[in-house]
Amino acid sequence: MGLVVCFVLTATSVGTALYVNYQNNRLNSEAYNFWLVRALYPKIAETIIIKLKEDPDGFIAKAEKEMEKQNAIAAAKAQADQADKEQKAAKDNLEKLKSDK
Repeated sequence: MGLVVCFVLTATSVGTALYVNYQNNRLNSEAYNFWLVRALYPKIAETIIIKLKEDPDGFIAKAEKEMEKQNAIAAAKAQADQADKEQKAAKDNLEKLKSDK
């Protein structure tokens, strides 16, 4: 019984450590990205900081909405590119079939 408890505690600790490490890496990446914005575009960074102080929830909601919009645009572009590739392949196949006659 004690062995099972030790195993469960060890597994839980390792899982928690991996999750915390993942979250830390993600936060470091976000912090680095904002550091780049602060270094390259100081006026924009200052505006972001001011907006976050004035209305943090509204500003974050607006940013999340814009991120969703950008993701939707990227997905639509990828879908359109895939459709273009399929159309080109179909056109090439048609030309090949016509030339075989």
